[in-house]
Amino acid sequence: MKCSACGHEIPDEATFCPECGHKISPSALDVTVLNETITQEPIAEDSADGLDVPVEETSSPLPNRFCIYCGTPIPEGCGFCPSCGKPAQASPNVPEQSEATSLQQSYQQAIPSEALETGAAPQKKRHTAALVVGILLIVIIVGCAGVATAHYFGLLGDPEFLRFLPMQEQKQSEEEQTENNTDKSDKESDEEASDSKQTAMVELDDLTGMAVQTARSNLASSNLVVGTITTEYSDEVAKDHVISQSVAPGEVPEGTRVDLVISDGPDPSKKQETVSKPTYTVINDCMTWQEAEQYCEEHGGHLATIANEEEWNEVLAVMQQSGKEIFWLGGTRSGDDFTWVDGTPFTYSVFASGEPNDDGGNEDYLAVFNIDGSWRWYDVPSDLDPYYQADRIAFVMEQE
Repeated sequence: MKCSACGHEIPDEATFCPECGHKISPSALDVTVLNETITQEPIAEDSADGLDVPVEETSSPLPNRFCIYCGTPIPEGCGFCPSCGKPAQASPNVPEQSEATSLQQSYQQAIPSEALETGAAPQKKRHTAALVVGILLIVIIVGCAGVATAHYFGLLGDPEFLRFLPMQEQKQSEEEQTENNTDKSDKESDEEASDSKQTAMVELDDLTGMAVQTARSNLASSNLVVGTITTEYSDEVAKDHVISQSVAPGEVPEGTRVDLVISDGPDPSKKQETVSKPTYTVINDCMTWQEAEQYCEEHGGHLATIANEEEWNEVLAVMQQSGKEIFWLGGTRSGDDFTWVDGTPFTYSVFASGEPNDDGGNEDYLAVFNIDGSWRWYDVPSDLDPYYQADRIAFVMEQE
């Protein structure tokens, strides 16, 4: 039998042409079988004659290729399997099922679909399966959507396994709650805006350094409230004056409370005792002791007093520079002793030898004489003009 497509000789048991893979129609197979039956020569006569006709044993060579799809032997030189019609990719031995499957998959990936005319059936089966799966998925999705819709509108009640899905009533409640919160927020914003409009702003001055009463008046005039007033010691800010304020100067709401810190003066525990150093001045006028003391008092001082050697040296220096020889000091007799006019204890003296002697009973005042460069103290009467030249007499004034 020959292939009607390519004319190649086709084995009797073949269903497909091993050369081109063309499928043999059943009618062609029947006609071929019939023709072969009619033309077959009888061989019974030879057997009847009793002649032994040698029969050559023909051994067909074992095929060295097998179809990787169905395992059928493939004749040498054939490009297609005579049983299944698949392209010939044979193996020397019949492949295991797993190898055949793997090779089949590799072949299907490598060979274009146009070359696999007879392989269209499996692909159609796969397409049909995919179509069925797609239809099932669509049905499931539509069913779930229907259940969710029915649950949303409350048609299914409120089953526990569907409570994770929102319902129309719940959504409406949430929307109402959101609207209420929005309205409340808007109302609060309006109230805050209204309050800000109603609260007037005023200017707060810098009160630092002001007297406390002045600061109070300033706050009252600006419609501000005087808050807590505390006091602190301060060496920089005068007593009863503002050291600081709780609210910074600038524009503030009317009625703002302002606390003040007021100075209480220097800290007495830290106050250091300061001793002012006196100054000494020689007045070149001839006066009695009383007149000289009065002059000094009128000029904010008094006749010089000597408390120690340091002060004596300072007084001595100004007397030596004046060029005079006799000077009144601020000492007077009190009984048998002398005292200073400012109350300083009479603990230091530079009397001349034999002084004070109260000669004549009227030497109640203290004077300094320069005798041959020796400056010493003497007790003398209140008026020296009768005894000494006026141009030699002066006095020393002490001022703080």
